[in-house]
Amino acid sequence: MPKTNKRDFHLFISDFSKSSLNKNPFKELYKIIWFFIGIIFYKTTSSLSSKYNNNKITKQNAHARKRYPQTYLKDNNYFEIAIVNQTRTVTFFENKFSFSHLIEEGDLLIFGLAPTIDEKNLGKIDSWSFEFKLESESKLESSEYYSGEFPFNKRTECFAYFPDNGWIDFKLDLKSFVGQICNFELTVKTSKNDKTISSLSEFSISNPQILKGNEKHKNIILISGESLTDLSFLKNHYPECSTPNIDQLMDDSIVYPKTYSPADNTLSYGASILSGLMPSQHGIGNYSKMPWNFDNEILNSKLVNLPEILKDFGFLNIFGGTETRFSSKLGWSKGFDYYHHVFEKWSINTPKVDWIHRVLENFGQFKKFIMIHLDFLHEPLVSFNDIESPRVFDLSMISETKNDNTRKLYFEQLKSMDYQLGILINDLKRKKIYDDTGIIITGDHGAGINWVKHNVYSFYEERIRVPLIVKYPNWSKGTLESKKISNSCFEIYKIISSILGTDIPYYLNDLPQYSKKYSEYAFTETIMNPNKEFKSHKIAITNDNYKYVVGNKIDWKTSKIEDRFIDEKLFLWDDNLNSFDEQNNQAKHLKDKIKKYQEMTTDIMNTNLDFHTRNKPELY
Repeated sequence: MPKTNKRDFHLFISDFSKSSLNKNPFKELYKIIWFFIGIIFYKTTSSLSSKYNNNKITKQNAHARKRYPQTYLKDNNYFEIAIVNQTRTVTFFENKFSFSHLIEEGDLLIFGLAPTIDEKNLGKIDSWSFEFKLESESKLESSEYYSGEFPFNKRTECFAYFPDNGWIDFKLDLKSFVGQICNFELTVKTSKNDKTISSLSEFSISNPQILKGNEKHKNIILISGESLTDLSFLKNHYPECSTPNIDQLMDDSIVYPKTYSPADNTLSYGASILSGLMPSQHGIGNYSKMPWNFDNEILNSKLVNLPEILKDFGFLNIFGGTETRFSSKLGWSKGFDYYHHVFEKWSINTPKVDWIHRVLENFGQFKKFIMIHLDFLHEPLVSFNDIESPRVFDLSMISETKNDNTRKLYFEQLKSMDYQLGILINDLKRKKIYDDTGIIITGDHGAGINWVKHNVYSFYEERIRVPLIVKYPNWSKGTLESKKISNSCFEIYKIISSILGTDIPYYLNDLPQYSKKYSEYAFTETIMNPNKEFKSHKIAITNDNYKYVVGNKIDWKTSKIEDRFIDEKLFLWDDNLNSFDEQNNQAKHLKDKIKKYQEMTTDIMNTNLDFHTRNKPELY
């Protein structure tokens, strides 16, 4: 029997009658059976694969969260979708997208454009293009025309474009149409070998909006440092701590002397900094949910978050950062025009300070709120890849990292962060926009130098003290004086409202963290932790002299306390330590103080859980 391709069915059958078959019939029968099994497997898996892909796409589309943006072009349905690291609010269209708008002085059009082709159809096109026509309703001779052509999943002499590149962003000055109603018409098409593929012409247009130009370069940059402890605390306890560039910024800033994070973890902090709420008010803290899935709980949609407030003042809102708990599937992208999140800090795509430079360069014509979550300081502290290269390590420092001793590396990384921020400050000055730019620096929580995962006590000073450094822009409507003791997220909410000259959302005014009654206290909470204990709750109430820590057992579904005043602690401030003496619990010795704090805790938790009842988290 001559050697044949086993997939060539006809040739194989033609050899059936030859004598070799009769010499070893079982061997040939074995080949025939496996041949037919192969055909059945190929046909079945091909069908199942196609069905799986269709079901996957349908499921993902079902999770595209509907959005109602304040400033985007009206009369469109908007959805939140992600392409690799970018999450945006988009509207879908096929072939043509059109709208009309009365153009005013200083108006600029901005939008992103991307073909949204199902995975199974990626090989069916090799290019895409657009034509964009603007015409005045009142002046027939007033019109403009633009077009562009891009490769798809390949490169040309001008461009390289691949499906995971996402949206290409465009801006256009509309000065030619001031005082006129302008008709806009965007037509798109996809092609294969120069032939139009009309059946694959679904596109998404992201953030389509007409904004005012930024004549004064109004910028607010909020820098959130992962695991960044209050710098004054670090310098008092670790002589190797050095941050010359941040120190220079402090000379132009208001520096809060003692600031506490509202949470000891990134997840609850993310909800607090965007909502202005305490963890027991917003209810976000469940670490048992994976941040890349669609089953996470997010802030109640009735709540107004920080970027939405800025949107009312014409700001373009842009987020960049890493850490898993800043995933857009936790709802954080609401109100942001551009949300760039990378799960792994060692990814080459992780936004760092150079990303801020690109934002300033490319969106210079717009008022901007830029929030970045910088991760130089979370474990693992250092990665050995291209994003860190070239970098040479001192052998003595590496030798001191045995047994996960992170102290040396932490402060080496803090130097790197400080250096990068120094480049940013110098760049703002070089571009002559430093005075126009508001800069706020804080941390999600403190360092992990002495932190133990799942530790039952994580409210020690190094963990919950964070910096709060505020450089107001020269166009700020108001300024706030620093307080002796403050909460980072709640103070930031008030600071940005003061810069804009507006009030905080009305429902915040009656909450403990904004009331005069508790103006000399700071609150830190952890909910549903440690060890992902769903009913767990702890709160630290801190003032200049005392830190009171107590646990509760709360059913978050009903917002009811099942048990209270668990494992009470009371620590006294020690000037010699420049910290609270957390080795000596005075709860048993200061019973009058404990009673006062119990009454305070009861009042705070009753208010918080009443708010939580009316504003429970929602599923993504």
